[in-house]
Amino acid sequence: MKTAEENFTNVISGNLVQTSNALQNLLEETEKQAAFLSYNFQLQDALRRENGSVADQYDDYLVAQRALDAIEKTYGLKVKLYLDRPRRFLNDGIRYLDQAELTASRLNALQPSNRSGSGWFYAFKPGEGLTLSCLVEIVSVRDFTHLATATVSLNEELVRRVSSQAASSLIHRWFLITENGIAISSSSPELLDQPVLPPDWTKRRAEGQNGVMQNSTSENHLTVYEKLPSFPLFVLAEIPMSEMTNRAQAIVRNFLWVAAAILSLSFLVAYIVSTGVTRRIRKLVEAMGAVEKNDFKIRVHTDYLDEVGILSGKFNWMVERIRALIQDVYKTDLEKKEAELNLLQAQINPHFLYNTLNGIHWMAVRHEAPEISAMVRNLSDFLRLSLNISRRTSIATELEHVRAYFAIQRIRFNERIRLVIDVEPELLACSTLALILQPLVENALLHGILPDEDRIGTIAIRGELQDGLVMLEVSDDGRGMTEARLSKLTTALRSDDPTSIGNGLRNVHQRIRFQFGKEYGLDLLSGLGEGTTCILIFPATYESV
Repeated sequence: MKTAEENFTNVISGNLVQTSNALQNLLEETEKQAAFLSYNFQLQDALRRENGSVADQYDDYLVAQRALDAIEKTYGLKVKLYLDRPRRFLNDGIRYLDQAELTASRLNALQPSNRSGSGWFYAFKPGEGLTLSCLVEIVSVRDFTHLATATVSLNEELVRRVSSQAASSLIHRWFLITENGIAISSSSPELLDQPVLPPDWTKRRAEGQNGVMQNSTSENHLTVYEKLPSFPLFVLAEIPMSEMTNRAQAIVRNFLWVAAAILSLSFLVAYIVSTGVTRRIRKLVEAMGAVEKNDFKIRVHTDYLDEVGILSGKFNWMVERIRALIQDVYKTDLEKKEAELNLLQAQINPHFLYNTLNGIHWMAVRHEAPEISAMVRNLSDFLRLSLNISRRTSIATELEHVRAYFAIQRIRFNERIRLVIDVEPELLACSTLALILQPLVENALLHGILPDEDRIGTIAIRGELQDGLVMLEVSDDGRGMTEARLSKLTTALRSDDPTSIGNGLRNVHQRIRFQFGKEYGLDLLSGLGEGTTCILIFPATYESV
């Protein structure tokens, strides 16, 4: 309530400041016109003339008329001259009066005369109402004789028209009052020329703040006033406390209605937004349920780029990825089953081949052909180990496979080659990948020893265990290779281009890396005329194979 009261009084004070400034300008303009009149030399000369012809006196009358008309018609003021002595033509009893009538006019002093000789008075006359007059003495500048007293007056209608600017719907009534609290203009004409405030109001307004004081009459109200800057007049407005209370309650009601409307609108907007978001989330949840039921063709359509839209896009990508992976797995599973079927079908031929080779072996024995018998037996063992070997095997089985292969090759090449195996016994049970030694032995034969027809070469297989790592070497004493050739093979061995090196060496290297890690694999050492050494390194593990 205190805040509402301050707001109301601030608004009213603003209106009163504007009204007081307008009245101030009006009174200053009236003083200015009165001063111009008192210093009108033509008027002074006309009033100084005592004797003259009738024509001259009439001319003096016309001069006076023009001077007074210029003020009245231009500014809406009323001018009267009170003459010290009678003048012909200047005695109409309306504009031109005797000095004695001024004394009998019962003018109430509002402001004493200042140094310019003007002063303010007010009077109430029946039928005329308020007359607010600026009184000025007209003295000849030639001999300083007193010629007349002039009053330039504001009628009540003009004062009321300017003072009514203070009116507003909040103001109960307004007044223009003197220092003594006498109303000289008001929105309530019945209170004119009467005190409208207590006698001690001067003391009370001096104690007030910002031109506001509390007043208690038959109706409790708040009084706001503003003094004219240069005149002892005050523009005063009364605001009923009940009006402020009603206005405050109306403001509170309007605020509550606006707040309720804004709150309702906020709830509506929030509901619309949340409904839109939750609807899209529900669609996403339904799509997830469909995926849970193995429907991978479902997609969530969205045109938004917010969080839910991004989530929907990621969900669509995930479902498409899952569908593709399932198809890949399904295709791989079909291929695996097809391969197993092919393998099952192919197992019939090896059994027939074993039986055939076994028959040839016994025919060779019967005909006493030991070389044919040995070669057929080694071939049978080589095929048996190659076809029945699993993905993982032991080093012992891998060495047995190499021996069978080497025995066949030794018979073929008239014992130009020899095989030396030096593997630590504890390595024989270690688990390793199948077919990693035979390709290296074959590579040593074909590229290291056999190209030179007169060379008798040796292939050595050595193995040892160092810090939990298996190190297998396959070396030959063949022709070897240049440093440039070795560098090219080493680079090709570690590249992803399958055409840059033979399949044997690269497959062995890649299989070890895939199985045990990229830090393991195959290394090559060689020198021209010094043979070649292939080194396999991988972790030592023991598994039942």
